[in-house]
Amino acid sequence: MKKVELHRHLVVDHPAAFNPDLARSLICLAQLLAELDCHEKGLQTIKEAVKTSRQLAADRPTAFNPQLALSLGNVSLRLANIGPMLAIEKTVYKAVELYRQLAAERPVEFNPNLAMSFV
Repeated sequence: MKKVELHRHLVVDHPAAFNPDLARSLICLAQLLAELDCHEKGLQTIKEAVKTSRQLAADRPTAFNPQLALSLGNVSLRLANIGPMLAIEKTVYKAVELYRQLAAERPVEFNPNLAMSFV
């Protein structure tokens, strides 16, 4: 949690430099919260990661679409514990679509992620 807070402070003055680190820290924190059965907090955290990753991917899709796809996949996992099925399906669909695009461009790197997104 301290790492996330540190990145939040750094983003205030240097968003371009530290938003990628903030998004990655949020993804890690969400996974930790899920392991601790803190599902609501984990869902809030991964949604923040998705928001940050979406902003990054809008500016630099080649660099940040993989992180966005990962974040969307994590949202579906968090929703599986507490959310409605329709929200899960929509989120998984978005992740799958991103992984399809990534796998079309770089199949060796992203075909495994695409395959896992259907699980």
